[in-house]
Amino acid sequence: MDYTTKIPGYRIESKIGVGGMTTVYRAIQEALERTVALKIMAPTMIADPSAAERFLKEGKTVARLNHPNIVTVYNIGRCESIYYMVMEYIEGGNLNARIRQGLTIENIFIICKQLAAALDYAHKRGYVHRDVKPENILFRADGTAVLSDFGIAKALASDTGLTPIGISIGTPEYMSPEQITGRPLDSRCDLYSLGIVLYEMLTRQKPFKGDNAMSTAMMHLHEPVPKLPRKLPFCQPLIDGLLAKNPDERFATVEQFIQNLDDTSARLRLFTKSSRSKIKTPRSATAVQSNDKKLPRTLTRLTRKIGLVTGFGVLVVVVGTAVYWKMTSYIDPQTRMISDRLPAQAERQMEGSQLTEPVGDNAYQDILKLDPRNQQALDGLKKHADRVAEKVLAKQQQEQYEEALKLVAQGLAVSPKSSGLLAIQKELTQQLEQKHRQRNVTRLLAIAKHQMSISRLIEPADDNAYASYTKVLELDPENTQAKLGLKRIAGQFEQLAQQRQREELFQ
Repeated sequence: MDYTTKIPGYRIESKIGVGGMTTVYRAIQEALERTVALKIMAPTMIADPSAAERFLKEGKTVARLNHPNIVTVYNIGRCESIYYMVMEYIEGGNLNARIRQGLTIENIFIICKQLAAALDYAHKRGYVHRDVKPENILFRADGTAVLSDFGIAKALASDTGLTPIGISIGTPEYMSPEQITGRPLDSRCDLYSLGIVLYEMLTRQKPFKGDNAMSTAMMHLHEPVPKLPRKLPFCQPLIDGLLAKNPDERFATVEQFIQNLDDTSARLRLFTKSSRSKIKTPRSATAVQSNDKKLPRTLTRLTRKIGLVTGFGVLVVVVGTAVYWKMTSYIDPQTRMISDRLPAQAERQMEGSQLTEPVGDNAYQDILKLDPRNQQALDGLKKHADRVAEKVLAKQQQEQYEEALKLVAQGLAVSPKSSGLLAIQKELTQQLEQKHRQRNVTRLLAIAKHQMSISRLIEPADDNAYASYTKVLELDPENTQAKLGLKRIAGQFEQLAQQRQREELFQ
C-alpha cells in the first residue's frame, strides 16, 4: 500500500523494518525538512480495537518519557483508517548487529549503563517496558544507546485491561519467569531481560534457547543461572543478580545494579587493560587474569610510574592495595589442609546419595564454612541440586506431588539457594493445591448427585444439593456440572411454582 498520499505532511523514502503489528519507514517531515521514523500500524490490525489502543498507548507512554536514552516521539495520530506515530530517526542500527561484530568490555558496560539509566527513569515514572531485547535497543550516530518500542509497556499503578491476568506477554528468549507464568510484574522483570541482553553481549549467545517457545520458557523457569566462560568471572555477580529466578533475589532496583556495574568497572580499570580487547567468542572473551600471573606485572608497572622519588610511603600504599586484593581469598594453612581433605569425602557422599542424611553431615557445606568461595564445593552442590531436580521431575510427571515435595525439601536442606529447586517447589505446591481442589470438587459433586436423587434441593441447611454445588463453584468457578446442577434445581422450583399456580395454591 502507498502511504505517501495517506498521511499529509510526510514523504516516505524507504522501509526500515517490519514487525508483527507495525511497519516503520524512513520519512521526511516536510514542514521542518526533518528526517523521522514513521511507524504505521499494519492494515490487518486495524479491525482489532485492542491493537489500535495498544498502538496509541505506546505513543502516549513514550511521549511522557523525556530521556536521552529513550526514543523521542514527535506526534501520534490517525488519518482515515491509518494509525501512525512520528518518532526520532535513529540511524545507527540495533544491538543485534553490534553483538555480531563484537563488543569490548568497556563498550558493553557503557551500553548497559545507558539502558539501565533509561529503565530507571521509566520505572520511577511508573512504567515497566516488558520487552527489553537487542532489536529494541538502537544507536544514534554518536554511539548512544536508545531504548525503543514501548508497545507492551505497562503502567505499574493502573490496569488498562489490555493484558488479561494470567497471560504472558513479551519475547520468549528475554522474558522473566514471572512474565512467563502470567504473574503480577514490577520493575525487576526488566532487570531480568537486561541480564539476558548482558549475557548475550558478553558471550554472543543467549543463556536459554530451546527448540521452541515452550521449551525456552521452561528453561527460564527451571534451568539454573548460567555460568559465564572462565575468562569472565568478574561479571558473574552481575549476571547472578539480574537472572535470579525469584525476583526477591535479584537486584532490588536499577540503581543497585548500576552501583554494582560501576564497582566492577572500577576494579577492571585499576587491575587490567583487558577492556580494550574484542569479545569475538566465549573462548576469546577478555577477563581478569589469575592473581599469581597478573599481580607481579601490575606492581612492576605501577612502581615504574610512581618512581622511587615518591618515597617509601607511596610504595607501601601500592603494595598494600595489591596485597589486599590478593589476600581476600586467603585461608590459613590449617584450614586449607582440612578443606583439602573434604572434597574426596564429599564425592563419596555424592556417589552414595548421602548428602541429605544424616542432617548436618555434609562435606560440601563443611568446605564452604572453611572456604566460602571454594568452586569445587559450589559446583558439587549444584551437581547435587541437578540430580535432585531430575528425581523430582520424574515424580512430578507421575503426579506424585507429595513425594516430589519431600525430595525438594531434602535437596534444599543441602542447597538452600538453588533457584531451580525453589522454582520447582513453588510449582509443585501449586499443583498439589490444584490436586486437592479437584479431589474436593469430585467429592462434592458426588454428594450433590446423591442429594438431588433424594430431593434435598435446599434443605436441610447443612445437607442440600444447592449448598454442595455452590461449594464446587467456589473451588472451580467454571465447573459445568455444578452450573447445570444449579440450573436443574432452579428448573424444579419453577415447575413446582407453575403447578401450584395451576392448582391456585398461591401461598
